Amino acid sequence: MKDLNDHIESPFMLKVCFDKLLRHYEDLNESEDEFVSNKAKHILSIQEDIPILREGFSDVSLLTTYEKEIRSILQDLFSPVLAVNEIKTASVPFHNFIFNS
Repeated sequence: MKDLNDHIESPFMLKVCFDKLLRHYEDLNESEDEFVSNKAKHILSIQEDIPILREGFSDVSLLTTYEKEIRSILQDLFSPVLAVNEIKTASVPFHNFIFNS
């Protein structure tokens, strides 16, 4: 196990966390648009049994363990429709570590 906070000096504890995005999906869950609401419900159901995705974690191995779930949560941010003309990555600050591109 490698911890994101190993071998760096910082006053901050680094964690990967999807809470802010999941809270947005909670708002979308109330949408009158059935498609938007159903998609939000699906995303929220993915993380329901994995509270650490909302709470945050610093164990890098969990990015692999929950790779499928993380990709689903991030799908709207990394839309396949826009993959041709946009370059995006999800990474960890102060590390050369990309977990979604």
